[in-house]
Amino acid sequence: MPQPGVDDSRPLYWPDGEKPPERQAVYYAFLGLMVGGFVAGCALHTIWMILGLASMFGLIVFHQWNGRGTAKRLAEQLARRVSFPAEAWGSGERAEFAAAVGRVVAEEIGWPNWHFLPEDPLEAIFYCPGGDGGEGMVIFVKFEKTFGRRCVFPAGETFGEFVDRNLAPWAARGTGVG
Repeated sequence: MPQPGVDDSRPLYWPDGEKPPERQAVYYAFLGLMVGGFVAGCALHTIWMILGLASMFGLIVFHQWNGRGTAKRLAEQLARRVSFPAEAWGSGERAEFAAAVGRVVAEEIGWPNWHFLPEDPLEAIFYCPGGDGGEGMVIFVKFEKTFGRRCVFPAGETFGEFVDRNLAPWAARGTGVG
């Protein structure tokens, strides 16, 4: 494992070897049942209201806690990258666009920097445990405001492919970055 402060030029990797599992639909169904139980408890009996409320808070705390260790270890990997790897991105326009997109993503997700490599898995970069799922929409809106065009969110690709897919139509228009 590289030392802190030493530039780490390896692509991001999942700390446990694979991406953490997604929350299942059962999670959201259970949350709905708890809300319904709370409402029914208010009308019927205080003990049901207290149990429903305790279950809701427990589920909310679990949701916030779930995946925090993975996000922390991904952030540590990014923090070891002491500067933006412009040489890995090639041409000036591609590197400039990657840095600008990286800033938008890092700001919204809460990463320590925007020093993303082209080989970094897109799912790792957009990983946000405990969020409400609206991070992608906020990034989409910020992307549109910053670059004047809509972005495409492909699944299962690298950050370099994401940048290339979004840079190509824009570069063809000759509008430049930012």
